[in-house]
Formats: sequence, structure tokens, C-alpha cells
Amino acid sequence: MKNLLGLVLILVVNVGKAQLDSSINVLPKQSFKNLTVSGYLDFYYRYDFSSPSSKVPDVYINYTDIKNNIVLGLANLAFKYENKKVEGFLEFGFGRKADDFSYEENTFTSRILKRAYFSYMPNERFKISIGKKYTIENYESVDVPDNNFYSYTYSFYITPNFNSGLFLNYKSKTDHSFELALTQPYNYLYGNSDDRYLSFQYISPDFAQKTNVSLIFFYYNKNAANFFYLAELILTQRFNSKLQMILDVSYSNTKNNGVQNLWQDLALFLNYQLRPKCSINWRSELFNSVNKGFFPVENTLVNTHTISAKFKLHKNIYLTPELKFDFANNKIYKKTETAFTGFDSNFFLSTYFVF
Repeated sequence: MKNLLGLVLILVVNVGKAQLDSSINVLPKQSFKNLTVSGYLDFYYRYDFSSPSSKVPDVYINYTDIKNNIVLGLANLAFKYENKKVEGFLEFGFGRKADDFSYEENTFTSRILKRAYFSYMPNERFKISIGKKYTIENYESVDVPDNNFYSYTYSFYITPNFNSGLFLNYKSKTDHSFELALTQPYNYLYGNSDDRYLSFQYISPDFAQKTNVSLIFFYYNKNAANFFYLAELILTQRFNSKLQMILDVSYSNTKNNGVQNLWQDLALFLNYQLRPKCSINWRSELFNSVNKGFFPVENTLVNTHTISAKFKLHKNIYLTPELKFDFANNKIYKKTETAFTGFDSNFFLSTYFVF
């Protein structure tokens, strides 16, 4: 609790008497002709209600096993150069999040290098990119100042977050976007694969400025003992200027050296813009793991509910309190070295300093 009060004190000292800013989802950038530099510092505090004093790792909370301490989640620095024909992007991350989500070999470079790619646009419709990028550029992969939640869904945690390879993009005159890629993914279960995967993504235009549809497919089949299939549908619906809904449905079937991991996921997100500087967010998820690939017990069904609030306290300072409740039909969450439970609950308080 002393650490939590310390985080609040740090925040108060930095905010001072500043008024709330006019926009909640703008990440400041410094531009120098064609070069843009941006970054942020992300600190958080976590309290585990189920096992507050235990230091036993519990990876299923979708983030980190550090408790009751103020932690540097990420110090992020990004450089972007672009003109009409070329685009270059280089992004570095230092901190707990970089360590937990790199998925690569435990080297200094792999831990800190988040994204690095070069793109060439022969015309306004086509783009050719090579390098390391996010697997899916969506609501969960965006940086924390623009993300309404601090934790993640189980499906996001278990699917490849980064891919390195060749990306071909096309955008039609009616704003239908397509991407075909041949890449090397980084997966939580199996780490850094030496094989190449084929992926396809489609993003629709905003129908009636309210509805958006995204489709994602991953395909890899080396033999009967090594394959990876992933299909995901994302529906975004804006009901009015304040209320938005996202529905995410995904299915994956994987075998690695004969060990199968089959799972399905359904996630619902609701975002309500209470004020221009404050939003209230709700997330519910049903994650079904058929095999032991992710959980230690077969046929594990997890039902999780998360509520968060997001405040922009100043031009460069954000605050996000979050409560997360996980219910499982099997006892998969560790309370001690020998005791397990089917319920877990966590509180996060995070603050971001954007520059």
C-alpha cells in the first residue's frame, strides 16, 4: 500500500494545478521536417487480491508477475521518417513489458527492439514493407496512452504479437485495405520460429461512418506434427459520439512437434466517453483452451471481466485505474507453491508520461 501511495504522490507532484486537456487520445510528437520523434514513460502498480503476499509467478493474468511495487512498464522511444515514396520506422522499448513480450532469444537487442521496418510506396495504392511489425495493428496493440486497458485478452497474449518479414499492402479507391505477408512470427507458446508463415489481413472502410470489419488469417503447415492456423474477426460499431463497441472472435489450431494447442476466444469491449477527458471501459472475454498448450489442465474455460477508467490529467499525463476478475472452471491460478484456485482478481493503477 505504501508503494501505491508513492505512485499517487509522484502523479500529483507532476500534475500540479494543471487543468484537464481537450483530447484524451493524442500522443504528442516532435517533428523535424520529415522526421517524427515520440515516446512515453509507463509506470504501474499492481495488487493481487487472491494472493497479495505470494511471489509465485502467475502468468495467466496476461501481464506480469510483479506485485505490490511501482514498476517501469515501458520506456518507449520511436522515430518515424516519411515522404511521398518511403517510410522508415524504428521503435525501442525498455522495461518489464519489453522483456515479457519480445518472445525472442534473451539478447539485449531482441528485448529492446519493438519494431523496425522500411516501406516503399510506388503509388498511393500500394505499399511494400520489410522488417519487424505488429502482427495486428488494432485496439490492443496500440501504445498505452491510446489504449483503454492496461492488461490484455488471453487471445492477444497467446497469439504472435510481432512478425518479421515481407509485407504487401493495397488500398482500393473505396478504402478497402488488404495485406499479404510472408513472415517469421514470435509466439508466446513456442517462442521464435525459424519457419515462415503466410498471413492475410483485410480492413473495411467505415460503413456509414459507424461500422468497421477486420479479418485476419494465419497459415503455416510444415507437416502433420507442425502447423499453425489462426482466424480472427473484429467488428467495430460506433453507436454515437460517446459509445463504441468492439466484438472480437478468434480461433486457433496449432501443433508444435506433435503437441497440439486448440483454442477459441470471444471478447467484447465497450467504451463510453464520459467527458472529453475521461472514458469508462468494460471488457468481457470467454477463452476456451482445449489442450494443455497454454494452461496446465485440458478443457479449461476462462471467463474474465475487466473495468477501467482513463483520465487525461494534463497535456502529457494519463492515469488508468483497472480492476480485472478471472473465473476458470479448473484451478489454474497459483496462490502458493502448492495451492491453486479457479479465481483471480487484480487491481492496476498505471500512469503515463508522454513526450
